[in-house]
Amino acid sequence: MKKKFNLVSVSIVIVMCLLFVTACNFNSNSSLDSTASDASQSATASDSAQGNTINWTFDAESGKLSIFGKGEMTDFSETNSPWQEYKGSIKSVEISDGVTNIGANAFSGCTLLTSVTIADSVTSIGDDAFNNCPIENATIPAVACEDISNSALKALAVTSGESIAANVFKNCTLLTSVTIANSVTNIGADAFGGWTALTSVTLGSGVAIIGASAFSGCTALTSVTIPDKVTSIGASVFGGCTALTSV
Repeated sequence: MKKKFNLVSVSIVIVMCLLFVTACNFNSNSSLDSTASDASQSATASDSAQGNTINWTFDAESGKLSIFGKGEMTDFSETNSPWQEYKGSIKSVEISDGVTNIGANAFSGCTLLTSVTIADSVTSIGDDAFNNCPIENATIPAVACEDISNSALKALAVTSGESIAANVFKNCTLLTSVTIANSVTNIGADAFGGWTALTSVTLGSGVAIIGASAFSGCTALTSVTIPDKVTSIGASVFGGCTALTSV
């Protein structure tokens, strides 16, 4: 009787050990799956109480952060954005139609961020949203011009808005091309002054006012077509454009 009891006890211990090992393996595999998912699939940052639902996905392989949904993005500090752990890997940002605001410090410190696409639905951008981001290619509404402007910028397309502020892109010396939407009516003084690499400018048909020195110092610019609606051109708009042969 005593031997029988010992055999049962040993059997129970073996079964418990097997169950423990199986549980450990399951938890280990689950953890790996979760890590991979976090890096390449989706997470959510929403404020349903205010009617805002902003979602985001990050693709670890391409480095692309996609933001979509409806309403305003909340403001952040430099260290508490929902995608904070991926900031060192973000190479491009795409903000889709429906998002109306970009929060303060949203992408601050994304030191690999070189490409940005912002939907025309965005009407305001918080402080330092793109601070220390070496953006090279930007497709943006006019409201984002001041935030995107930096010395690394190479290609710019302004897709909506009515006015480009004075001095906003002055001394972006690496910029080679700019395209301005038909909705833009006013280009501020010295807006693009000092773009020594600029070779291509496409002005939208709606441009009516070009401020003084708007393109001054663009020494590589060879040709510009002035839209028919232009009624006012400031002094020295193309001053110092030594390669310019036709306007």
